[in-house]
Amino acid sequence: MKNWMKSTWMAFFLIAAISVTALAAGFGSGRLTAEENDVAVSINIPEGKTETITSLRLKLHVALEGGSMKEPSFQFENAIKSTVKDAAIDREANGSYMVDVILSGKKDQAIFDKAGNVSVGTLSIRPDSEEYQIRVEFAGIHAEGEQPDVSYVKADGTSELSVLLSDAESVVLKKTKTEPTETPTETPTETPTETPTETPTETPTETPTETPTETPTETPTETPTETPTETPTETPTETPTETPTETPTEQPIINPPAPVTTAPRTPVLQAKAKKYSKTVIFTWTRIDEADGYVLYEYHNGTGKFEAIQTLTSPSITAYQITFANATSHRIKICAYKVAQDGTRVCSADSAEVRVTICPAKVKGVTAKFKSSSKAVIAWKKVSKAKGYRIYRSKKKNGKYTLVKTIKKGSTKKCTLSHKAGKTYYYKVQAFVTDANGKRVYGSFSAVKSPKKKS
Repeated sequence: MKNWMKSTWMAFFLIAAISVTALAAGFGSGRLTAEENDVAVSINIPEGKTETITSLRLKLHVALEGGSMKEPSFQFENAIKSTVKDAAIDREANGSYMVDVILSGKKDQAIFDKAGNVSVGTLSIRPDSEEYQIRVEFAGIHAEGEQPDVSYVKADGTSELSVLLSDAESVVLKKTKTEPTETPTETPTETPTETPTETPTETPTETPTETPTETPTETPTETPTETPTETPTETPTETPTETPTETPTEQPIINPPAPVTTAPRTPVLQAKAKKYSKTVIFTWTRIDEADGYVLYEYHNGTGKFEAIQTLTSPSITAYQITFANATSHRIKICAYKVAQDGTRVCSADSAEVRVTICPAKVKGVTAKFKSSSKAVIAWKKVSKAKGYRIYRSKKKNGKYTLVKTIKKGSTKKCTLSHKAGKTYYYKVQAFVTDANGKRVYGSFSAVKSPKKKS
């Protein structure tokens, strides 16, 4: 299981610490609908509860009964608006998998409709053998024995309930080989039976009856010997020998070629950095038919993109990297599929994403009066900075206003005018520019105020 115990679903266990999980009266039902290698999962809780259910947990067991398979994946329905949508997939020793599905949301994010129904999502099974048999079924969470159940929490968060699923039939995904037994038996039997029966019956009956009346001695001896011997020997010997020998030798040549592994689709890459942070979170679209992804970064030294991270699961769709301050980076991603010979077949590279990291925090800030109406603000130079901004406020924790922008990274101080006899507070931040000339700002320095001259 991932981090669901540390997220919104923690409500389950806070309640469980106080009292034992309650088993709700009545039964629910679970439905698994298979289409090729996809299994749609839906739940019904028929009690007709009027209270809003905002948290739900169920388990699916993917049992490998024959063949082999890769890790399955789970895609939630878009109609579900829950804040937390998580499917933890754990592999068992025999090659089977347990899928722990969790939904949890705010008070206004109801999971079930008014009739107590919800389409949770689709479980995609990924067999990787020519023959296989895989069973998908609901598994138990709190119920004893083999009876499956689901757990849910009401919007008020006061209790966790468990409902038994009385109507939850399993589905079996199965594929077997088909032996090529039809072609060799059809062709040899048709051709030999048709041709020999037609020719012998026509010629012998016509010629002997007409000729004997006119020329009794000459004709009867010639005609019967020529016709019967020519026709039966030519036709039967040619046709049966040609057809049976051709078909069996051609069929095996068509079947042996190994299946060609097609490249997966190309993921769409995005990047997002937190304000004033060196860490960038990269996200991309999930490619179900892939076996993993490879992230690439452009290196100025080699002049090409080089792999920086390989992710070996199609369910991973985010990765974070911490870079150095005031640096720029060009990142790409591709999806890959593993062929039968172990080589990787990659998709086309995604469009590159460019990120520029903010500069470091300004340190060593001082503020001193130059005169009663002027103050000198100084600071330590920030590496690779393109400039600085100075802000001022009448209160230390009040609203600060930009009073000066310096467009030179080597500058380390400036003089500012202000009203005599007033107290002011100052803070400084550095900035760099990205590939498009847009400024990227670092975090603010500590606040400083010049002391009044006596």
